[in-house]
Amino acid sequence: MSQVDEKLAAIADLLKNGVAPQKETVRAFLLWFGASRRGYRVVRQIRNTLRRYGLATSPDFEWAYIDG
Repeated sequence: MSQVDEKLAAIADLLKNGVAPQKETVRAFLLWFGASRRGYRVVRQIRNTLRRYGLATSPDFEWAYIDG
């Protein structure tokens, strides 16, 4: 299991228990995936990975301010 998978599994568990996960900037979130920009391939990879865990970002990482 990769480090990203471990983080996302932990976040999914927190949410199942009603606990809000720690907030991250979009920039930091992209770094989890080894990316610094939101190109279509990166966005597709991240969305597919989030979908595997039943997760989504709020606000949407693709459109939010990168340091927000």
